[in-house]
Amino acid sequence: MAIGTPGGLEYAGTVTTGVVSAVRRDVKFHDTDGLLQKTMTLIQTSTQINPGNSGGPLINGDGQVIGINTYKILGTEYEGIGFAIPINGAMKICDDIIAGKSGDDGDVASKAARLGVSGSAVTKGEEFSYYENGRKKTVKSAPADGIVVVEFTDTKYDIASKLRTGDIIISIDGTATTSIDDVRAVVARHKEGDTVTIVFIRSGSEMSADVILGS
Repeated sequence: MAIGTPGGLEYAGTVTTGVVSAVRRDVKFHDTDGLLQKTMTLIQTSTQINPGNSGGPLINGDGQVIGINTYKILGTEYEGIGFAIPINGAMKICDDIIAGKSGDDGDVASKAARLGVSGSAVTKGEEFSYYENGRKKTVKSAPADGIVVVEFTDTKYDIASKLRTGDIIISIDGTATTSIDDVRAVVARHKEGDTVTIVFIRSGSEMSADVILGS
């Protein structure tokens, strides 16, 4: 079930119910040009998610909060397709913020590692797009499963000098990266200044680079 305030305080405490269809659904988000911007691994539910429910809890039959309601598919051809952020990932972030610590007991501001890219999961044979020098480019068939580099969050990161937009990251430190969660899990094991080995595909060729993580 979901609890929220759809449409304003007049409907505060509204409860909707449904079932969980998937616990690890990769949901793709596109910009207005149709360019794939990011992929998030979310809980899919038939519980109605209305404006005002976002940020509210998704609760199971035992009264446990299992997710944070965040998004639904709109359109006359869709009904009952909503999504929530899994609670485990959300709680990890909350605990770190409250404690002022990262996973290695360091200060979040100075120790938490960042790769420095925005990416999206692609599967072998899938068409995908990215921007290069301000121009949209489309690849008809991805050469492998992985994470396509859509853009760099800041050119200060070391990865911006090693990889290019359109590269497909297939592993980091030997761990296959077929979802955004895979990338986050590897990076979360490190701190700012650590070096990771990234294997990626560029123009059909497999390459690798040692990249220093930023913060």
